[in-house]
Amino acid sequence: MKNRKYKSWKQRVTAFVLGFLVLPAVLMLQSLMNIMSYQILGTAPTLAVNAVPITLILIMLIGIWYRFETGYRFSPVQDVGKVRRAPLYLAAVGIGVQGISSLMMIAIQILLPKALEDYEQLLGNSGMGTMSLPIIIYTVLLAPIVEELIFRGLIHHYFEKAGLAFWIANLLQAVLFGIYHLNLAQGICAGVIGVLIGYVVRKYDTLAAGIALHIVFNMWGYGLMLFSVPDSLGRILLILELILAGYGLWGIMQIQKEW
Repeated sequence: MKNRKYKSWKQRVTAFVLGFLVLPAVLMLQSLMNIMSYQILGTAPTLAVNAVPITLILIMLIGIWYRFETGYRFSPVQDVGKVRRAPLYLAAVGIGVQGISSLMMIAIQILLPKALEDYEQLLGNSGMGTMSLPIIIYTVLLAPIVEELIFRGLIHHYFEKAGLAFWIANLLQAVLFGIYHLNLAQGICAGVIGVLIGYVVRKYDTLAAGIALHIVFNMWGYGLMLFSVPDSLGRILLILELILAGYGLWGIMQIQKEW
């Protein structure tokens, strides 16, 4: 998935600007579909009602955009299959990053308690953490697909086309990924996780790796949210998650040796 950078400075500037315009374009499209949903249903849009159909439409539209811009297939899973034990590494990182996220939330609670309160309030108002089937489908499956297409797909593609080095492009897309979550606590965590997923996509050379990692991360986090864990077991679980994160990252760092 390594992009050929534009040679013309005009093309590079255009690609750089487009990288920043992808997110507002997607948000405007999402808002338009929410308005249309309100006109059809006659009720205010809710996550449980709107999330699945709107996200499916977004996946289709952004998938076409991604395919048109990059020439890459939506999910070239066969590329991941070239790497021995890839699913095991991705699963380990996906679970392990929850441990890293938990540590970041602890730090935010100490340093920025108001930000954590705002996040918890937003979480409660959104209806997340319930056993609603549409919300589970959206959170675990659809959100990872559409978010990877937007951030590690289109936005990162435009930034690299603009001539930015990988790590600069990766950092910028991760910052936008954090902003996308619209609250400071989750935004900080999402930004850090976005950098990691961008690295994984680069190593495996396919967006499918980022989608798989993101799905595991959301699935594990959603499960922990639904089923409360005792404090004593929670500490053991956190240590296990960090060990898995280390193992998974070590495995991903070996990818170049296994091609």
